Formats: sequence, structure tokens, C-alpha cells
Amino acid sequence: MGRLIIGLHACHEVFKIRPKKISKVLLKRGWKNSTELKELGSLAMANKVKIQEVHPQELDKIASGHQGICLEVSGSPELDLNNEIKLILGLDGVEDPQNLGSIIRTGWLLGLQGIYTLKSRAVGMTPTVAKVASGGAEHVPLDEVNQLLQPIEILKKNGFWVYGLSETATKSLWDIDFPERVFLIAGAEERGLKPQTLKACDELVSIPQIDKNASLNVAVSVAISLAEITRQWRTKS
Repeated sequence: MGRLIIGLHACHEVFKIRPKKISKVLLKRGWKNSTELKELGSLAMANKVKIQEVHPQELDKIASGHQGICLEVSGSPELDLNNEIKLILGLDGVEDPQNLGSIIRTGWLLGLQGIYTLKSRAVGMTPTVAKVASGGAEHVPLDEVNQLLQPIEILKKNGFWVYGLSETATKSLWDIDFPERVFLIAGAEERGLKPQTLKACDELVSIPQIDKNASLNVAVSVAISLAEITRQWRTKS
């Protein structure tokens, strides 16, 4: 069984990027009465994908917020370090699907080329994550690993500088002159980066804020960091 994709925007992007990889389309009963679902149904028929009409409760069993549609997709973007990869993100135990989905969507729009996340005690590519990503899941590869130490080692050998987001850092995001290849790592909600991950980073950075006793949401922290990295690159080009 392939990935399950729900939500109007996410499903539209699948039809745009990899329509031939769609093996199943589930649409809620009465879908022809919805302009948005009727459009997706037309895309399914144009790509010769069989439509299965189901009771909305069947879609509820897959995930809430489905908006009346679910696709089963066999393909997904793959991370290939042999390509001109410059910007990769590591997530050290992010568990909230809303956060991961938001990170993927932001990453897609800011040029992120891959994400490493953990296999255990972390969220993966669930239908909810794909929906929140609103199409980003079709563009940003997501690789699950046992721990981040192996990709850190591999990426360092490939010329990446590894930055860990940490409130204990002595340098802020604004103090760093980011190089051409960046592996940015963000920690889990509440817990932050694991001790072994902290030690493996080349540099720790923080995001300046007026109250040090408060903390930014991980998805917001990643968005701010990616925006600053890509801003610097644009000013240098």
C-alpha cells in the first residue's frame, strides 16, 4: 500500500506532479455536487484512475479533515545527494503532525531539498501531515532514520556545515554567515535537540527573542531559519 493523501490542495498537487502513480481515488458520496471534488474526479477520469465512491465515515477512518477525498499514491520524492543539494533539514524527534506538515509546506516554498526525521518517537508521512503540507509532500523528500548522527556524518563529508537550533547557543541566527551547503537541525517539541545531536553539530544557533523564558513553536523556528538562510544566499548571488 502506498501513501494516503487527503485534502483538496494536497490531492491537486499529486495529480500535477505524479498522476501516473495514483492507484486509487476515494471520493465521498455525492462528490459530483461539489465543484472542488468534481474537478478532482475529472482529473482522475482523465488519468484513467478508477474512482471508488465511499461513505464519508470510511474517509473518517483514514483521517479527519479529508475534505471528501483520499488518494493512494505509490511514488514519493527521493533525496539524492548526488544532485546539487544545498539545504537539508533534520528533525530530532518532532511528534506533532501539524508541525511536520507545516514544516514541509514552508520548506517547499523556501527551497528546502530534503528532510531527515526519526523512525521512532516521531511522526512520519501520515495523511494528516500530507494535508497540512498542502502539496509540499510532493516536492520535499522525507527520509526516516534511526538517529541523525549518520546523516550528519555523511553530509559533513559532502561539504555541509551542520547547524543546530538551540536556546543555549551563544550565537544567534543573525550572527551567522551561512555557507553554500547547510544542514539545519531542529529539536523535538519541549525536549529540543538530543545531547548526542548537540555534540555533533558544527555550530549551535538561537533565534533572538524578547523573552528568553518563552519558546517558539518548532515549525515557526524552522520557517524563520530557512527564510534567513535563503535571504543570505539571495543577497550574495
